[in-house]
Amino acid sequence: MVKAVSKIFLEQILRNNPLQPLIVVGKCAFNDEYAVFIDADIDERELHIPTQWKEEIQAIDSSNSVYLVVQNLDTQSFDEQKKFVGLIKDRRAGNFKLGNNVHIVISISDLNKVAPELKKLSLLWEI
Repeated sequence: MVKAVSKIFLEQILRNNPLQPLIVVGKCAFNDEYAVFIDADIDERELHIPTQWKEEIQAIDSSNSVYLVVQNLDTQSFDEQKKFVGLIKDRRAGNFKLGNNVHIVISISDLNKVAPELKKLSLLWEI
C-alpha cells in the first residue's frame, strides 16, 4: 500500500511541476515501463554525448511521461555530482534536449550527501 500511495504522490508532484527536477529522499520503487535509469557513477562523457539512455528515452512514445531516474547520487563526491548540473539546470545533455514529457527524478538515501548546487536546482520530497 505504501508503494502505491508513494507512486500516486510522486506522479502528482511531477504532474504539477513538469520541468522541475525532483530529489526523492528514501525508498521509492520505480518499476515503471516509462522509467529510464542512470547510475550516478556514469562516465561524464555520457552526459555530454548521450547514447544508451538517450535511445531509451526516444524509444518511449512522446505522448507518455518518461521518468529519467538518477540513482545513487549521494554515493558520489560533491565534485562528481557537479557533472549533473547541466542536465538538471538546462534539461540538456550536449545537443540532446529533454522533451517536456521527461521528468528528472533523483533517488537518494541521504540528503546531507547531495551537493548544495543540486539541491538549489531541484524540488525535494522526503518519503
